[in-house]
Amino acid sequence: MLTALDGCQFQSRPSRTGVNWFPGYYVLGHGTTFTAKQKILDDPLVAPFTGVQFRYHWSQTELAAGDYTAGFVQLDADLENVAARSQKLLVMLQYKRHDGTSAVPTYLLSEGGPWCSGRYCGELVYGDKHLAMVWNNAVSARLVAWVSAMAAHVATSPYASSVAGIVFNETSLPTEDQALLAEAGYDPYVYMQGLQGDMLAALDAAPRIPVFYYHEGGFVSMDGESVRAGTVMGDWMLEHPHTGTGTPDLKPKSPKTATHPCANPSYQGRVPCNPDVQAGDYAVSVTDSLDQSFQYATRPAPDGLSASYLTFSYAVGSGPNAFTFADVSRYIASHPTPNSSVPPGW
Repeated sequence: MLTALDGCQFQSRPSRTGVNWFPGYYVLGHGTTFTAKQKILDDPLVAPFTGVQFRYHWSQTELAAGDYTAGFVQLDADLENVAARSQKLLVMLQYKRHDGTSAVPTYLLSEGGPWCSGRYCGELVYGDKHLAMVWNNAVSARLVAWVSAMAAHVATSPYASSVAGIVFNETSLPTEDQALLAEAGYDPYVYMQGLQGDMLAALDAAPRIPVFYYHEGGFVSMDGESVRAGTVMGDWMLEHPHTGTGTPDLKPKSPKTATHPCANPSYQGRVPCNPDVQAGDYAVSVTDSLDQSFQYATRPAPDGLSASYLTFSYAVGSGPNAFTFADVSRYIASHPTPNSSVPPGW
C-alpha cells in the first residue's frame, strides 16, 4: 500500500517477509565525491523523490586487494546523509567506466596473472570504455569478494532500513568484435553465470535488500546461435526472490521487445523492473513528453515495462528536451508508481 509522506513523497512499507521494498522515484547521481552527492541531496527539487541512486566504483573502493575501507567510508557518509532526509538509497556497484579510467582495482591490471587473457588484464578495454572481465574466473572471484564486502557493510549499517536496493551496471560490452572478445576469453554463458554470481553474493550478504542488474545487451553469441539471455536471466530471477532487472535507457520511441525481461509478460509482476531515464533520455528524439515516458515505464506489456522503480538522471542532456528535471519533480507528487505490490514469493 502506498503512503503519503509530507503530502508529496510516496513509498511503501516493508513487507511481512522483511524485505526492504521501496518502489517509487529515484534520482541518479553520476558524481562520486561527497560534494557532488551533497549538492543533489540539498536540491529542493530532489525532496519529493523516494530517494537517490549513487554509484560506487570498484576501482575507487578497493584500493588494495581486500581493502574496502574507501568504499565503506563512502557508504557510511551517504547512508547517514540520506537517512537524515528520510529518503532511500539505491547503491549502484559499478565495474564499468566510460571515461578512459580503469574499471577494476590496480592489482588486477598487472600482467601475467590468471586475470589476464591475451593483451587484456582484469578488464576489456575498447577506446575509453572499460569493463571488468566478469567471465574470467580470477576476476569474477575478486569481484564477488568486493560485492560481498560492500553488501555486508550496507546490511550491518545502522541505516540499513534506508537502503532500497543494490544495483549493478548495464551488461553491454565495450565492443562486439568477436576477435577481440575471443582474445579476452569472453563467453556469453560464463558472462551470465558471473552476473548471477554477483547478484547471489549481494543477496547472501544482504538478504533483506533487493538486488537489480541492468539488462542492456552484451550477450554476444560466439557461435551464431541465439544466447537467449533475456530468458536465461529472467528464469533465473524467478528462482531467486529479491532479484530484479532494469534498463539504463528509457526510450519510448525505441521500445524494448519481449526478449527484455522488463517487457516480457511472463516476468512482469514477478520480477521487478527499475529503468533509468538517463541524461539523453529527456530528449524529444526519444520521447514526446514526460507523461509518455512515465506511461511507457509503468504500463504492462505489450506497451510498457511495468516498472516498480523509476530513476531519473540528475544531469539532463543538452536537448532539445521534452521535459526538465524540475518537471519531473513537480509531476511525481501526483503520479505515484502504480506497480507497488511485493512480487509473489518474496
